[in-house]
Amino acid sequence: MWGLEHSERIPDPDKTVLSRKARYSYGIKCTERFDYARGHLDEDSFIDVKGERRARNQMIWKLTKGDTIEEGKELHLKLGQNVQASFLDAVLGQTWDFSNTLYYCADDVPPTRAEPSKQNNMGMKMLLIVAQGVKVLCEVEYTVQRARFRQEMCFKDHLTGQKWRRALFDFCIRLHNTTLEYVVLYKGEQVAHTVANYKKGCKVGSY
Repeated sequence: MWGLEHSERIPDPDKTVLSRKARYSYGIKCTERFDYARGHLDEDSFIDVKGERRARNQMIWKLTKGDTIEEGKELHLKLGQNVQASFLDAVLGQTWDFSNTLYYCADDVPPTRAEPSKQNNMGMKMLLIVAQGVKVLCEVEYTVQRARFRQEMCFKDHLTGQKWRRALFDFCIRLHNTTLEYVVLYKGEQVAHTVANYKKGCKVGSY
């Protein structure tokens, strides 16, 4: 958001900005166009409805271990989700169900791919390196009226010819001192929200 990064307001001297370092990395899992050069694995490969080869299980880390956690700071990521929304769906008031997850990782360098914990022996001294892996922090489930997707650009399934639309959502991580908010917005309107502790992913509340 422009105002968050380019505000020209003079800070209030009576307010104190609290900050600390992140002990974990936090991010979102997505798919990417398949590319061996980017380290994508064949086991993650699939063909999407457009007929494009993509890689699932890819991670985008918005807050990495060691980054400063500043009270009230928002981290945004825009990702598309495929939906179907016919004229009849809109007339009947049909909805589309979504489920999105926020992940965390304790590793010093979080992996580009969502993978579980693993152990490796390295060097002559056989040092045991433990990779904590990618874990679920919190999840949101929500519905959106299909009529709202009617203005999105449509495309056809390369196999069936069915019409699909690509809806762009804004995933926001809002930082606080002891908790974070995971928010999903569609066209500027909040459609999902939950609050989680930074450590262990204990859910405080959601709607």
